[in-house]
Amino acid sequence: MTAAATVCIRVCHGDPLVMAGLVSLIGREPGFQVQAGPGADEGIVDVIVADHACALSLLASAAAFGPSGAVCGFHVPRIVVVTRLDKEGEVMQAIDSGARAYLRQDAPPAELMDAIRHVARGGALYLCQRTAALFRQEPRRGLLRR
Repeated sequence: MTAAATVCIRVCHGDPLVMAGLVSLIGREPGFQVQAGPGADEGIVDVIVADHACALSLLASAAAFGPSGAVCGFHVPRIVVVTRLDKEGEVMQAIDSGARAYLRQDAPPAELMDAIRHVARGGALYLCQRTAALFRQEPRRGLLRR
C-alpha cells in the first residue's frame, strides 16, 4: 500500500454505468483513492477492481511480461473481480489466472470494501458470500475461503 495508509484503486469495467457506480462508491470510502479506466498514466495502484474480461486480460498481460509483473511501466497490483458471472468455471478461470478476490455485482457495498482492504493487505483469496457458497458443497483443489 502507499504512504499514509491510503489504498490506491483503479476501476476497469466494460460496463460504463457499473464503472461509474464503482468509482463513486469506492471514492466515498475513507482511505481509498480511486481512478477510473485502464490507463497506466497515473502511476502505481494497489488494487484493480475489474470485470471478469478485463481482469483476465490484465492478468494475461502480466503473465506475458514474466516474473517482474511489470506492464506499461507499472507493477500490476492485486485484482478484485466484480462481475455478474458466477458459474464455477468462470470463478476458477479468474482465480487460476491470479485474481485475488471474486465478487458478484449484487454483493453488498460493505463486502466490496472488505475485499479491497483484504486484498490490499495481501490476504488470502477473498470470495463474496454467494460465490463462496458454490464451493461449500464440493470444495475444489483446496480452494481457500475467507
